[in-house]
Amino acid sequence: MRLKWWLLVCFLWTAVAADAMVASDVWLMGHPLAHAPAVGCSARTSLHPLALLTPLRRPRYRIGLGQPLPPQDTLQRDSQLVDVRFRFQDGVYSQVGDLCSNQPRIAFKHLGGQIVLQEAAYLLKVENLYPIGRPDMPLPLDSVAAIAVNGLPYIKVRTDTVHGFTVFAGLRVKGRLSYFSYTENTQDTVVIKAYNPVTKRPFRQKPIVRQQQAQVETIVNITTGQRWPFTVPGLLAAIADDTALVKTLTQLPPQEARTRLEKTLLIYDDRHPLRLPVGEW
Repeated sequence: MRLKWWLLVCFLWTAVAADAMVASDVWLMGHPLAHAPAVGCSARTSLHPLALLTPLRRPRYRIGLGQPLPPQDTLQRDSQLVDVRFRFQDGVYSQVGDLCSNQPRIAFKHLGGQIVLQEAAYLLKVENLYPIGRPDMPLPLDSVAAIAVNGLPYIKVRTDTVHGFTVFAGLRVKGRLSYFSYTENTQDTVVIKAYNPVTKRPFRQKPIVRQQQAQVETIVNITTGQRWPFTVPGLLAAIADDTALVKTLTQLPPQEARTRLEKTLLIYDDRHPLRLPVGEW
């Protein structure tokens, strides 16, 4: 009879100790330890040996020493897929590849200067930048590869020595392979001839320099900073690691391949997604 009572007391003791441990917030080697001694436990130990025989009802999320493991959707908040909705932190980046950290070398809120932003044209023209209150310490623009404004990166493309500013082009497609375009002034020389109406032969000619604008389209891998022209050979070089996509593009007739450049670029970004840290806004 005494044995039966002893077994009953041990069973109740085990159940109470297990409930006390489930309520605990501290974990060690996969088992919870109570802050205060559990019921029936001495002050020198916080876990009764018999409690280890009882299956423990663990909380849903626990990791390490009492640190709650967040739900799955919370784990995804630290990084985000780079697409049209992704916002880069505003500021100056020394290299295009630095965009992958989403941490500018100098945040825009710490800078002053003269800039012209043409959002509709995806253009940023910078005359100078300097720390706020220190115009005597201009930031060397030759050490700047990209500038993010309103969450959109602008890549340095050229220096306008005539007007004295540096031109940056905004990304029109954001992904592992991104795309930007801008217009550039080019010169073309043609020879103008004057003809004799009787002999039909030129009797005077003069070279004329014409100014015209050309559209420059570029692909850039934002993880490496490498650039290619937005042409069929350029895109084939950029997507060389995707043999299936390369095969599909090379099998198309040349004219059709040129019309599929944008679609092929978007397909590559879908098949090779890039996730970057979410900025602090």
